[in-house]
Amino acid sequence: MAAEPELLKVIRRIQYPIPQFALGSLPAIATVGTTPYDGLLAKIMWPVGHHAKKIEPDEEQKIVINNWVSEASLLDRLSSIVSAYYILVGIFAGITKAAGPCMTDNSLQDWPYIPLLLIWTLPAIYVRIMKGRVVNKVLSENLKNKITVKNYTSGEIITIRAHAAITALASIALPWLAVIIAYFTRPVGFFCRSKYLTVICSIWSFNSIIAYICHVKGEKNEYGHWLIHTWFCVCGVAVTVALILLSLLANIKSWWIDIFGDVCNVPLVCE
Repeated sequence: MAAEPELLKVIRRIQYPIPQFALGSLPAIATVGTTPYDGLLAKIMWPVGHHAKKIEPDEEQKIVINNWVSEASLLDRLSSIVSAYYILVGIFAGITKAAGPCMTDNSLQDWPYIPLLLIWTLPAIYVRIMKGRVVNKVLSENLKNKITVKNYTSGEIITIRAHAAITALASIALPWLAVIIAYFTRPVGFFCRSKYLTVICSIWSFNSIIAYICHVKGEKNEYGHWLIHTWFCVCGVAVTVALILLSLLANIKSWWIDIFGDVCNVPLVCE
């Protein structure tokens, strides 16, 4: 029997990570999709709500506002369930590989790092599955009169700001679990996988801190300062490329050495 051509082997192998990357990206896509703005950039830059006000619409305005909200479709909920399943299984697989017995079989694929990097999206997935209500579009021009706005009570303000702070802290800290698990996965040490994940997590954490500071200070619009907005867009493209490459590296482990050199050629020794 003739051996499989090398090109076909590469094509067949790069097909494997597609579910990992696609399903792992669904939570982020779902989170972005729930924002009530037109256009991708406007959706991505939607703020958190630190400076939120309480609205008191009249009966006619309530009818208009209710038309902005609809039940999440069955496809939306199923995709969220699949994403949650994939993330949780990825976490379990990573912990099991880090704490389990040492295996020297080079044919085994790396555990999927991407789902653990997206663990911070689980709260959004939970809300989407359980509540199942999404804002389709805010059509403020349909409101004939201005809505009465007033401040929240001191207790409500504390709750809102605590929620914003917890959200920011989760987005800063949770992705680093991937670095920790990668470090303790044999061969134990701060090698190429840990360094690669550190770069991604550093970008996310730094940007999350900057975004939270800007948000607490107060922003005039959802885009914020043009310089920070440009930085976020550039980082978004860089992280997207890094995640795609990571999904390929997880399935073709020899590429670590091919791309980054012998520094990634760390022998796996089982005691």
